[in-house]
Amino acid sequence: YDMEGLIITNGTVFTSKQIEELVKMGWDNVVFSLDDPNSKIHDYIRGKHGVLEKIIKTVREFNQKKAEFESSKPRLNFLGLLTSFNYNKMEHMVKLAQEMKIESVKILPMIIPTKDKGELDLLKVKEAQIPSFVSSVMNAQEIAKESNVRFSLGQSIQDLIRYIKSNYKRNSAKKSNNEINVEIKKRIFENDRKLPCIFPFTEMI
Repeated sequence: YDMEGLIITNGTVFTSKQIEELVKMGWDNVVFSLDDPNSKIHDYIRGKHGVLEKIIKTVREFNQKKAEFESSKPRLNFLGLLTSFNYNKMEHMVKLAQEMKIESVKILPMIIPTKDKGELDLLKVKEAQIPSFVSSVMNAQEIAKESNVRFSLGQSIQDLIRYIKSNYKRNSAKKSNNEINVEIKKRIFENDRKLPCIFPFTEMI
């Protein structure tokens, strides 16, 4: 059918049977939400203790089953949200991916809801943090070149810096639902078919 299967998950609810079934059927992609390589910070952002530990356990079990059944699928990926907690840890995300046999790491900016009243200010990357972020990205790119891990941002680093400096204000006026759907589909099918987990929980207008 010329289609690919994609699961985006926090990695905490897979059973061994489900993992084996996905490997056996040759499911295409599993994307794990990973917001920080440090368990304390990742779990804090996710609001629950032990989340990162469960992700690592699940990824290892996927790799074990892939080896057992001599399968290259599903391809395993990390998808993270850029925050004031991980802005200087891009290379550590790539290193963790390399250790866990993850194929790609993509980091995307937060899309702030129009009704946000400052609740997300703690997570916003600050202008003073930009130089460290850029340096971390460059280090991550170098490590990625030397490994089999693909590293990317959701947009050009120049656009991302402008977005941060604007205090996360988008330039465009309010978009119609149809325009929103087109944008989401474009991100899925033209951008490695990955969708940031923040999108379903925020307003795109």
